[in-house]
Amino acid sequence: MIEIMRTMVSYLGSDHKHTALSGGDHLTCEREQGAKRHVQCSNTPGGRIEQLEPCIDGWHCVMNFMILIWQKLHKDSQEDYGTLSSLFARIGCSKAKKPKNDMHTCQAAFLKVFKGHIVTAGCKEFDIEGHKEVNQSLLSSVAQTVVKEFTVIPEALLGESVIDSGDKVHGYARVLCHFASLVLLFVDAWKEGDGERVIRLWKILMLHFHAEKKTKYALEALRLQFQLATLQPYLSHQLTWGRFINTHGGLGRNIPCDLHNEHINKLYKNIISNMGANFTKTASTWAARSVSSLHRISMAFDSPWPLTSRLTSTVKQQLTARGQMRRTSRQL
Repeated sequence: MIEIMRTMVSYLGSDHKHTALSGGDHLTCEREQGAKRHVQCSNTPGGRIEQLEPCIDGWHCVMNFMILIWQKLHKDSQEDYGTLSSLFARIGCSKAKKPKNDMHTCQAAFLKVFKGHIVTAGCKEFDIEGHKEVNQSLLSSVAQTVVKEFTVIPEALLGESVIDSGDKVHGYARVLCHFASLVLLFVDAWKEGDGERVIRLWKILMLHFHAEKKTKYALEALRLQFQLATLQPYLSHQLTWGRFINTHGGLGRNIPCDLHNEHINKLYKNIISNMGANFTKTASTWAARSVSSLHRISMAFDSPWPLTSRLTSTVKQQLTARGQMRRTSRQL
């Protein structure tokens, strides 16, 4: 790790005047911090690797939060009424089993179930059975009622006592909506590039990680707040607003930097896997430097041709978004 970090520093120049952020998941940050502690007695700033500041990124944090949600709410049995397993089977998302193995599928299925809960709660408040147009002036008061009755809110924030209905399915749905709203807020903040909202959500997730004994990410969330308060102003600004990247252009299409790194790592692994006996340290370095250019060339070559993957097995017809919401609402 020390050699890797010094290679990264070599791209920053030799004047040792500028510090750059080095983002990643908890394991990457932990190893970088250990490497800096190992060389902290060096005589020069370059030897102490002072030009790199390890920091935690958001996508892996949300993945660990999704794992926490699955541990609390997801069971293998599909017979329990109103649970995630039952609803996933109902809407055709039975592949959403482990966020660590398939984060995108689990996140998409979880948010579909959440939207079904919101539609059900809105229909209950408006006393309607289908999708009808309602007066826009009522939406604010109805949204407040839905949040109060169908999500988990501390009494200190609500300003009044929370009434427990005694319905276990309703209580389960309230916890599910609370967790799903946090995930949806994080995803929306990514897409819009809202760094301040991401930092606020980090504070909320820190409390959840601490309550569920996920001490490593709880400490990283706390360390992030310390970094924002103690780093130089330009680094604090970069740590807040430089957490996203947009590779396709357009509004609302940002993704976290660590997710972009995962995409690049996948491309890099595909390149070196085809080297065979020609794999050397020099070849690996050239592949790492050219992976983005090679990807653009391959995409430019494939895009003019209407190439589609041939299906080799029968695929079940997928439900539409409206059909998935209807099935979720009927079960709830």
